[in-house]
Amino acid sequence: MDTYQFAEDLGTFLVESVKIDPLDLNREFVEMPARLAYWNSNFADATERWLTAKADYESAKAAARLRYRFMPRPDGKLPSKEDVDAMIVLDEEVRAAQTVFISASVDKTRVQGIVESLCTKRDMLQSFGAKIRAELRGDPMLRDQMTVGSVMDFGVNEQP
Repeated sequence: MDTYQFAEDLGTFLVESVKIDPLDLNREFVEMPARLAYWNSNFADATERWLTAKADYESAKAAARLRYRFMPRPDGKLPSKEDVDAMIVLDEEVRAAQTVFISASVDKTRVQGIVESLCTKRDMLQSFGAKIRAELRGDPMLRDQMTVGSVMDFGVNEQP
């Protein structure tokens, strides 16, 4: 997944995904695990692409080093380590692998940020739920009308 192509929509999505609707906590609690699972899966995929791109980049550098290490200079001498390093940096295959690696790194970081924002929302929901439960326990009118189970569930297990 190349999240860069969705950059404009991504900003809107992130703002919307971390908002908490206090009037619809049931939906918030129900949707949170699925959202987090979805983006964790995307993060795993991005990490796999990053690791593969990193390995390909390292392999390309190693192959280029082997190619250039024994390639004689115009004066007939073998190139110095600095010469080989410079040739590796300029090598087209290495540059292409590096570009893929950089793109995979950016994508991994972007998806990781989404996962972290959703984890923050999950933590906020837990705090919000604990606060509501405490407030409900303190209200004698509500305490008499509600069972402990329905207060703890916020109506998640209720039948329509």
